[in-house]
Amino acid sequence: MQIRNGKDFWAGLMFLGLGLGFSGVALKNYNMGTAVRMGPAYFPVVLGGLLALLGAWVFFRSFASGQKSSLRAVQFRPLLFVAAIIAGVVTYALKGQNDFLYQLAMGVTYVLIQASFGTPALYIVLAAVVVFAFLMKPIGLLFATAVLTVIARAGSEDFKWSDQPKAIAFGLALYGVFAVLMATLSGVIGNGKAGALSLLIIIALGIGLGRKVKGVEIGALFAILGVFAVVIFGHGLGLPFNACPEVMDEACRKIGLGS
Repeated sequence: MQIRNGKDFWAGLMFLGLGLGFSGVALKNYNMGTAVRMGPAYFPVVLGGLLALLGAWVFFRSFASGQKSSLRAVQFRPLLFVAAIIAGVVTYALKGQNDFLYQLAMGVTYVLIQASFGTPALYIVLAAVVVFAFLMKPIGLLFATAVLTVIARAGSEDFKWSDQPKAIAFGLALYGVFAVLMATLSGVIGNGKAGALSLLIIIALGIGLGRKVKGVEIGALFAILGVFAVVIFGHGLGLPFNACPEVMDEACRKIGLGS
């Protein structure tokens, strides 16, 4: 068999390796649970499995692709690869010693592995996910989603930092509308229905105003994603995510933000 598309070959290997890696670490260290009562391993295992399946499909497609590209399509950066190996050794040494440092080292290792082979867009997106994982507890799901979206979008060639203040202000304004709606409606129709109705309103405002005001698209996106995550994972599935920063969590729960 001959590799016809080098880009698909390397991308498939990357997705397959990361998917199996995330799933394996989660299964080894955390409880899986069930679909009704999800354990801490459930979410990374499902996502890792889907990523591995996607990687396998892309990998095998590289042998039958109609688009040809060389195996040199992906630039190899040996210094970053060596740094990734060192970070991996440090990660292994920290296992069982300090959970926070272990998870941080693991995230750095994954980013360095990606940076060793991938384009800036790919490892910036991966770095955004790592940052999101560490920020979700201290600053809450809503604001961590905002950080995730802005950093991930920075990997695009047409990204403009000058547009971000306006976009972030727009997204935070939508968060404010969501908080007001939840505080008003949750006591009348319950958190679940209030969350669903508030989500629909935020989607309508985000899409409608986002089309009319240039440069606020990222704000609309992270607001819709953040509200969606709070409503689905917090109110729908009852997962114990804090929607707001940790210091404000109790106050947020009183107005219906959080499970």
